Amino acid sequence: MKKNITTLNYAKQLKGFLILLIVASTSFTNSYVQDTYDLDIDIEGSGSVNVDPDMEEYPEGSEVEITAIPADGWTFSGWSDDVTSTDNPLTVIMDDDKDITATFIINTYLLTLQTDGTEGASVSPSDPVTVEHGEVTDITATTPAGYNFTEWTAIGEGTATFGDPTLETTTVTLTGGDATVQANYLQT
Repeated sequence: MKKNITTLNYAKQLKGFLILLIVASTSFTNSYVQDTYDLDIDIEGSGSVNVDPDMEEYPEGSEVEITAIPADGWTFSGWSDDVTSTDNPLTVIMDDDKDITATFIINTYLLTLQTDGTEGASVSPSDPVTVEHGEVTDITATTPAGYNFTEWTAIGEGTATFGDPTLETTTVTLTGGDATVQANYLQT
């Protein structure tokens, strides 16, 4: 009996070819997971921050625009922590977790008191004072003999609100810039 060596070798070669064919035709995919990062915004002072886009996590390389919005009477002064800038809005590139603080400072104004020029009249405080936006400040007018106090008035561009402008001792609150407040008198 003669063995058919050619057929056996051919079958072995064919088996190897089929395995090679299966391996060669199999496609491999690379499972790549993109890094994501957190953006945490803190606020000092009074204001808010708009984040666009606002997401839980950001893919690596994402651009995020953050905009500081001060509350009434406050001013944005800058970004700190992982980013230092005064740009507003600010574009942040997400290449790591970021902690960013928006700092707002309260506006301050110069309050100056004066009289209407009536001789012997005086006001307190007599020197200009720096006050914060919305701060209530006590003011007093002293009326000389022969005159009646009539009222307090605001002069210039600042916004001043009085507790009761017809009282010699009252309060004033500045909310719109520096202001000069005048005590007015009427001769009796």
